[in-house]
Order: sequence, then structure tokens, then C-alpha cells
Amino acid sequence: MDQRSSGYSNHTVLFALSCGVVMIHFVFSRAFRDSLLQNGLPVASLPGLIVIGTLFSLLLSFVLSGLFKRFDRATVIPLVYISMGAGELFLALNFFPLDIACRAFYILISLSTATGLSLVWLRASDWFSEDPSHKEVAIPTLLAAGTAGGLIAGLGLVHLPFVANFSNANVVLALLNFTTAALLFTYRPSPCGQKWTQTKPVSGQREKRNHLVVMMLAASTILGAAGSTLLDLTYRISASERYHSRQELLHFFGFLQAMLGVTTVLAQLGLWKWQPSGGRRSMMMIYALGGSFAAILTAIVPNFALLTAMRTGEYATRNSLFRFGTEMTYAELPNYLREQTRPVVDVVGERIGDSLAAGLLQLILFINSSFPLRIVLFCLAGITFLLWAVCERMTRITVRRSRRKPALEGKQNSMLLYASVKEGENV
Repeated sequence: MDQRSSGYSNHTVLFALSCGVVMIHFVFSRAFRDSLLQNGLPVASLPGLIVIGTLFSLLLSFVLSGLFKRFDRATVIPLVYISMGAGELFLALNFFPLDIACRAFYILISLSTATGLSLVWLRASDWFSEDPSHKEVAIPTLLAAGTAGGLIAGLGLVHLPFVANFSNANVVLALLNFTTAALLFTYRPSPCGQKWTQTKPVSGQREKRNHLVVMMLAASTILGAAGSTLLDLTYRISASERYHSRQELLHFFGFLQAMLGVTTVLAQLGLWKWQPSGGRRSMMMIYALGGSFAAILTAIVPNFALLTAMRTGEYATRNSLFRFGTEMTYAELPNYLREQTRPVVDVVGERIGDSLAAGLLQLILFINSSFPLRIVLFCLAGITFLLWAVCERMTRITVRRSRRKPALEGKQNSMLLYASVKEGENV
């Protein structure tokens, strides 16, 4: 095995483990957070906590953007995970009353889940830009590794007796964050890959097209987060009306996350066989259009079983079709542009989408004293239809760009050829 192949294998293992640990944290923290509903967190407090979490996330995103400009993100990103773990250890010490601690925990987990996935994928995108020929295989691999971590959390971790305790849960979450930081500290770019990355912007029509793609990514991030959060809040409220104790909710959401993981693995494995040429972002369109139809169907025949099927399908396709199209688009952007925009787009876009969903739900609950499931689902259908329109526009841009690709195959080594085409296109 040559040095390049060995480096690819080592980096695949490293980022697969990182994605797995991050998803264990993601799934367990969300399951435990949701188990606090009616057990320290009243349902009426959710919209307000989401707005507060959004404000903190916006502040964090701009702080991170500034830090990335001044310092090496190879050091900054692991330190973010260490800081999140320190916050969870602080909550584990029980310095505050339970109701205040639960609210602080909700906000901290909102920050952690918003930045945790984004930051590990930001480092992975650096690797993809260094070794572009492997990204179409590496992206589904990392997605599947993350889903496997979610299965471990949903099937095993939430059922361990000691994690039902608030302090113990925070200790476990802190250890997961520290593990992610340790893994990312070990990543170092390969010397032969650094010369392939593009560091200087170019002017002209291609540069404008790149920025237009970034705007489309930001819009799709906001609308995708708004639709997903609105569905998630709707489902959590419906579940809290059926299950009442914290242990019942913790086990239920653990089984739910396991079921979501199984369906997501199946969807992600399908990416190995089905990767349409010429317009990979069309996968994002399928996700959006399918969500719109599912919301309308569930609104016509509202019941918990159909809502569960919709929640499962949305999670699976968002973390396979939608995520694959997003990661492919980011990986094809110039390195300097991705570095400048992705932290802000991911965090700010996700948080703005969350705030839109929370504000819309708060407005609906203000107008209707009881929870109006049909109205919420029709609003969800409208959001996902707008998402489809944005993805359709982005697909047109990227397909038009791909048709202008120069036909240079067969003139150079395949790896260097790929890099030269990307540099010539400034995708």
C-alpha cells in the first residue's frame, strides 16, 4: 500500500470514528433532552428556549468565524468540543435548581448539536479538498459511521440505568465531547494533498456563480432546518402527550432514534448504488418534494402512527439524500470560500431555521389554545415546497456549470486531472 492509499485509509478511520462519537453524543443528548419534557421542562417553554439557543448560536458562529480567520482551525475546532464538554461537566455538579439546570442543559445541547456536526464535517471537507478523487466514497462512509453511532446510543446507551440521572448523563456527554476533541487533534493534512487545495479566489463570472451557490446553500439550510425543526417539535409534543414519565420518554426516544438510525443506514447505503450523474443536488429536490407530499398526506389523515412514519422518513432522507447533496456541493467549492462561509451558513442558517419554526409554532399555539396538528402540517408542507424551489434553482446552476467542464480526460494522471479541472473551473 503506497503512502497516499495509507493516508486515505487512516483518515477514513479517523473521521469515521469522529462522526460516530459525535452522533452518539447527538442522539443521546437529544433523547435525554426530550425526556425532560413535562419532567422539568414544560412544553410551553420550548419556543422561548429555542429562541435563546438561537441567539447564543448566532453569537458562537460569529466568534468561530473570527477565530478561524486568526488561528488554525485544526486547533480551534477541538477546543470547541472541549469547551462544550466542560460546560456539561459544570452542569453535572448540580450547582443550580433542577428547573434552571434543565433550561441551561437545553440551551447547551442546542449549541452542541448545532456546532458539533458542522465542525467535524468542516474538517472532513478539508480532507475532501485535499483528496477529491475519494470524496464520493468517503462521504457515504462517514454518514454511515455517524448513523452507526446513533444506533449505539439509541439501542444501548439510553437503556443503561445510570444515565437516567441528570448528573450522570452530563458526565457521559462530556466524555464524548472530549473523545471527539482527542480524535480531531490527531488529524494532519497529507503533504501531497496540500498542493491541490485552492487558496486564492478568482474574479469574474465563475466567482459570482460560486457566491450564488453559497446563497442557495444558505437558503436551503434555513428552510431545511425550519421544516425539520417544525416536524421535530410537532412529534415531540405529540409523544409527550402519550408518555408521561422521564424514563418512559427516554426509552421511547431511544427506540425512536434506533429506528431512525436503521432507516437512515438503508438510505445511506443506497447512495453507494444510486448517484445520478450531472446533478447530484437533485437528491435535495427529492427530499424536499417528498416532505411536502408527506406533510399534506398526514394532514389529511392525522394520527400518531403516520406522523411517526413521516418523522422517520424525513430523518432518513435528510441525513442521506439532502446531506449528501449538501456535502458534495460544499466539497466542490473553493477552499477559501468554504472556509469563510460554511461555519456561518451551517450554524446561523440552522439556528435561523429553528427560530422560524419556533416562532411559527408559538404563533399557532397563541391563536389556537389546543395543539392544531393539521394547521402545523400544512405550514410544514408550504416550507418544504419552498425548499424544493430553492434546490431546483441550485440544481440548474450546478448542471449548467458541469456542462461547461472542459474535456481533459486521458491527458494526465486521474488524480491530478481531477484537481486541475477543479482549479480551472473554480467550482
